[in-house]
Amino acid sequence: MESALRVQNKSILKALVKREFPKDFSYAERIVKRMGRKGIIVSRQTVYQTVAGNSYNAGIAWQVMVLIRGYRIYNARINRELMKLANTQN
Repeated sequence: MESALRVQNKSILKALVKREFPKDFSYAERIVKRMGRKGIIVSRQTVYQTVAGNSYNAGIAWQVMVLIRGYRIYNARINRELMKLANTQN
């Protein structure tokens, strides 16, 4: 039997990936590479199953969280620079 926290993590993970990443982001491939550099071998299918909620892997969930945070920071940085550029044009 799964804990309530794990069930909640599964649904949050699924919603975040759907909301945050564009379709062509290839997050699974990025996570496979990131974990591979640490010596942890996972397949893209395992990543997709974790995100879909069919299985749960805390290491993959953590990597997805890190990737989402990095993606948000990257987009915020682009937005700040674009706003600076737009404000200097006026």
